[in-house]
Amino acid sequence: MIDVVDEHEEFMNELLRKLNGDEQVSDPFKAIVAVESFPIHDDKTNWRMKKPILSEKYVNAKQFKDCLTYYALVNGFSLWYHRSSENEVIAKCGQRPLRLKNPDAGTLGFYCIIFMKYNRYPSVGKGDEPKCSLRCFGRKMKTEDSFQVVSLVDEHTCVRSFRFRSLINYKWIGKEFGDKIWANPNIRLVDIADLVLKKYKCSVTLNQCSKATTWALSEYDKSIQQHYALLRSYGDELLTSNPGSTVKIGVTQNPDGKVYFDRFYVCLNGLKKGWKRGCRRIIALDGCFLKKPNQGELLTAIGRDGNNHIYPIAWAVVSVENKDNWTWFLELLAGDLEINGGVGITLMSDQHKGLIEAVKDVMPYAEHRQCARHIYENFRKKYSGVEFRNLFWAASKASYPVLFDTIMDRIRAANPNAATYLIERNPKSWSRAFFETNRGCRMWQLSGLPCPHACSAIFAMGKSPKDYIPAWFRKDMYIGTYSTYLRPAGGISCWVPNNLNKPLPPQPKKMPGMPKRKRRRAAHESGSGVRIPKTGVVMTCQLCHEEGHNKRGCKNVPKDKPVKVSKPLVRPRKDGRPSGAQSGVGASNTAAGSHV
Repeated sequence: MIDVVDEHEEFMNELLRKLNGDEQVSDPFKAIVAVESFPIHDDKTNWRMKKPILSEKYVNAKQFKDCLTYYALVNGFSLWYHRSSENEVIAKCGQRPLRLKNPDAGTLGFYCIIFMKYNRYPSVGKGDEPKCSLRCFGRKMKTEDSFQVVSLVDEHTCVRSFRFRSLINYKWIGKEFGDKIWANPNIRLVDIADLVLKKYKCSVTLNQCSKATTWALSEYDKSIQQHYALLRSYGDELLTSNPGSTVKIGVTQNPDGKVYFDRFYVCLNGLKKGWKRGCRRIIALDGCFLKKPNQGELLTAIGRDGNNHIYPIAWAVVSVENKDNWTWFLELLAGDLEINGGVGITLMSDQHKGLIEAVKDVMPYAEHRQCARHIYENFRKKYSGVEFRNLFWAASKASYPVLFDTIMDRIRAANPNAATYLIERNPKSWSRAFFETNRGCRMWQLSGLPCPHACSAIFAMGKSPKDYIPAWFRKDMYIGTYSTYLRPAGGISCWVPNNLNKPLPPQPKKMPGMPKRKRRRAAHESGSGVRIPKTGVVMTCQLCHEEGHNKRGCKNVPKDKPVKVSKPLVRPRKDGRPSGAQSGVGASNTAAGSHV
């Protein structure tokens, strides 16, 4: 050890002498890079800056042709390949004037057609016009495994072209705009053509766009199958990077022997430890649909930290939201969080029947609350209006039962059926007036913070209100929530192959009726923002002039449109005399006065 220290001290002293003197110091850690005799093409260059350079080297002929394609798109060159193989590529200008056998007739003769078949682009056009000299020749190098530009004539004299023939095919469109097609499989062909024209100034046909859509979706389906086959390796990587986590995968096997994905559960060790240390004992359960091409639903369990921020606990992907999958999810969640039958736990969810039944079986002692927003979504379908909206939320936020009963009396006075509907939804699960209490002040119990009256009493006793705040709101609990961290998992290249059966993507289920392309908007979501929605508007038939239907579904006898009685435009007299008499008298008096 002493020798190492001495050697290091000697090295540092020598380095200081060189720095203080005029002797040049070389960096011992600087890598020596071999100087290339020819430039190497950088594939990460922006497509607008790609350009073939004389003596530039490429990986293969495909990379060279891709560079030529972007170069032609930027400059509007219509290239065609005189030769195209893995060993050599010759690209020339694709614009040539056509030879006509009879220029006056304006048609192509038989000889000209045969000639163009073997010599697609003649070197000299009609009238001995000079040909375009654009030409690029590349071939595979003999000294190394690279593709190099041997000769380049970068002089183009033709007009700009918007049709690039064989340079742009359906596969190229599918590769360039695959993300747009995958995000919206029902995208119109015209929209794809507009995207190509807007970005690359290139005109493509609808047939090319149709083939590009089919090719992109088929390639995406292949990638989806490969991703599902890696699920077991992904689960192993999560367990390796985050020891103590819970990862479960369920599959179904058909009679033909094929294995299909069924469900997948994840609860990372850092999340479960953080919830146990500092989160409030309330868990929100919900599910949502997954977009195509991934079939199924996402189940989530979300907590709340001391600052009332959301805290993810666990999630699962299942084929369908039902009692069986919710029971499986809650059993795994209860085991990870060490919840014994739900004692001391408050659950909040929507009104899904399968979830309600699963909670009764797995966590029977948990206080199960329902989301007031979901209840209002169903309530407003039958009883809409601003008055019902304000009364419902006032009943939901009522802090004690007497106030709740008072608001329900107002709802009952407006519509008895509306009050009956809300009572049937079990107000104990969605109104704060019936939540469990341990103190005398309701606002103190609901918020967890002492109210002004409680603070006055606490100060009178000579104590601090901080001593009466729950532990969930304290700094040490909040720090304990995030004291654990999630370790990043390695990429796909780091995953260890799993020899178990590789699941296939779940088989799509065809639902009855026409598939909907737009998502259903909730009550609190606005429309397009252009026009007022017609929700709740009463229609009037133009045939029978009755309300409740339109002329398409009218089964009544057509009637004449009722005549509207117009109101008099002249203001009536206070003494009841007709206004015409007043005007007549005034007119006669005026006439008499003028006569005098």
